Amino acid sequence: MLGKNSGVATRLTARYPNLFTWHCMNHHLELAVSDAVDEVQAVNHFKVFLEKIHNLYSQSKKIHEKKWARKS
Repeated sequence: MLGKNSGVATRLTARYPNLFTWHCMNHHLELAVSDAVDEVQAVNHFKVFLEKIHNLYSQSKKIHEKKWARKS
């Protein structure tokens, strides 16, 4: 609604130059939470990726053979 080029507030301000527009605090909070959730999801995806790599290497036969060879 507050689009820079064609939002309602832009159109109203063009018609009424002294009009003051703003996002309400609830909308600001919603935008902040949405951005935070996106960041957390990106971190979680990276964590899952690292866990898959760890599992792949920890289950590798060659790695297990090297571990047992060192212990002997």
